[in-house]
Amino acid sequence: MSFVERYQDGIASSLASGTNVFFWHPFYACSVFQRSQALNPSTQLKFLADKRNIYRGLSASILLLPWYPLMDSASTSLYKTIEKNIQRPLSERERFVASFAAGAFSAVAATPHAVAVIASQKSNNQRGALRSLLHVYKEAGVKGIYRGLVPTMVSSGLYYSCLLTSTPFIKKEVVTRIPGEGKTHEIACMLLAAALPATFFVTCTIPLDWIAVAKQNDPSGKVCKSARQALSMAYSKNGKGFWRIGLISNIFASIVDMAGYNFLKEFYLEKGHPFLEEGSIKNDG
Repeated sequence: MSFVERYQDGIASSLASGTNVFFWHPFYACSVFQRSQALNPSTQLKFLADKRNIYRGLSASILLLPWYPLMDSASTSLYKTIEKNIQRPLSERERFVASFAAGAFSAVAATPHAVAVIASQKSNNQRGALRSLLHVYKEAGVKGIYRGLVPTMVSSGLYYSCLLTSTPFIKKEVVTRIPGEGKTHEIACMLLAAALPATFFVTCTIPLDWIAVAKQNDPSGKVCKSARQALSMAYSKNGKGFWRIGLISNIFASIVDMAGYNFLKEFYLEKGHPFLEEGSIKNDG
């Protein structure tokens, strides 16, 4: 069996995540920026006041890319292991739970990623994401770069469940109900399929996101010391409408990521790519 045959799913996942990051990152950066600024009303700035904000923290997002194929492979392996033990195929609900368990582990990378993006934005573009993360590490140590780990674990678990399980499943249902052919139809179906799990994910994780962002805005832990205090800060500075801040951009980031990743992965697997063509990588035996 060649290297390509053995790892084509992982290669396709890597290519898909690598292409898609340039589409979802601006929405994600906007969402984080809006919530971060909402916790610091005295320094209110507009996201587009500096066009560099659009891709601020992109280097951190690029470093996060290996987790997509890793979580995809981990979920698949988990499915197979469980199915072997219970001797029956897993239901979609059981797959969702299994993906949640695998996805929660991605918080190991997702938490420093969020800390890096926020710290970079707070530096007023004086430091890039990686330099900002190093700056946080020097000031607050490992504890600083893992502020907000627990809410991020829950959020990441739910996110990867929606990304790897719900979106592909809903897409199959959408395709059977909406007749059509061609790439435009396929993209439209994938966007519709991603809209429901993305909206569900963002709505369910609003409190978790605020807790994580409040803690990651304060790596030293001098101001925000607990989850309750984080939500209290968001409410006291923004009123009852605090939950709407960053909501739309976060939904768009999730839709673009879920739809784009699954569409591009299917595209690379079905239509081929130089890296996925037989003979492009020598047979490893």
